[in-house]
Amino acid sequence: MPAPESVSYIWDCDGCTELPSNVNPDKTGGPFDISWSTPGVKTIRLTAISKAPCIPETTATQTVTVNLPPSPQNITLNCGAANTPICANTFLSITVEAQGQGYSYIWYQDGSRLSASTPTVSLRWNTPGTKTVTVEVRAIGCNKEDQAVTLNCNPIVVSAPSTAITSTPLDINNNRRFCTTDELKLEVPEGEGQTYSWQLNGVETSTTRYFGPRTLPPGIYTLNVTVINPNLPAECQQSRLATPIRFTVSAPPAIDVSNLPQKLCQ
Repeated sequence: MPAPESVSYIWDCDGCTELPSNVNPDKTGGPFDISWSTPGVKTIRLTAISKAPCIPETTATQTVTVNLPPSPQNITLNCGAANTPICANTFLSITVEAQGQGYSYIWYQDGSRLSASTPTVSLRWNTPGTKTVTVEVRAIGCNKEDQAVTLNCNPIVVSAPSTAITSTPLDINNNRRFCTTDELKLEVPEGEGQTYSWQLNGVETSTTRYFGPRTLPPGIYTLNVTVINPNLPAECQQSRLATPIRFTVSAPPAIDVSNLPQKLCQ
């Protein structure tokens, strides 16, 4: 607004780069567009000097916080060990490492915005595959699109080796009663570098991905299988059936023909 002719003004903006000359008799507080080239807490001082006698000068101050806009040079994203897979359903900590302070964070997990607004998030996935984590970093108060830095992580999520049993021609997953003449042949999926251990009533009977083909004598059996893949992270190298398979093998009924007559009439 116009300044009274009897008052002049002295500005001190703590090193700002766009304020006009210090003494400005024609304006009061502006408006002026000012900026700073360095971050930190800045103090703006406006001193009003009256030209009338016996009126003391008056000084008003205002402090503002200037944040450093993020850039690829001062913002990095720590995604954990590079190119190291993580297990499904385990947490991965991802952190923005920034030089300076006063930043805001917007996170996305596979395209979906998260509620987190902190420099560190802890995420997990329940399915395998290559995932995408994105964070948009802004300096608080810097709202221009070109003042944001967007960073990405692409964690690789892996699952524990599968213990899904396939049985042919007999389906052990849905039929738990067999005859001594039935030939059982079971298998689990193959994986590079995997080892296998089939346990029948607690005794290891096979170290390949196959169990059988074999027949069994009459009895009640408990079957389990352990699969280990040393190429996976330690947390998910080994899988084992959560519930062992229990099944029964019975002998076919015997038919006694010894008491039949030797001769029969027509």
